[in-house]
Amino acid sequence: FWDRKITHADASSFDIIGEEYAKDKNTVYYNGRTLEKSDPKSFAILDGPFSKDKRHVYCCEEIIKIADSKTFKALGDYGYGKDKNYVYYRTQILKGEKPDDFIPPIPRPIVY
Repeated sequence: FWDRKITHADASSFDIIGEEYAKDKNTVYYNGRTLEKSDPKSFAILDGPFSKDKRHVYCCEEIIKIADSKTFKALGDYGYGKDKNYVYYRTQILKGEKPDDFIPPIPRPIVY
């Protein structure tokens, strides 16, 4: 995968599913590394750095331990997400923010 050899992958079921993700019948891979505790059957790539399966929400390759996978939604490509309980910026809970009325800030344009 890219320039990494994944020696323990199941070649017969291996499939590239995004720029940074691949999976086989046993697990999901993020940039060539095993995505811990992932379920390839229910895995979905979301916007920005997020993905999820039936049990976990991931930011890149890190599990967001407290996030509720059933209700989690990515809020665009800038690292914000929410579930029924919390608002997140990447893996951090944004204290004081309420999921029902949170609107992510508009990103500043990049000036060259």
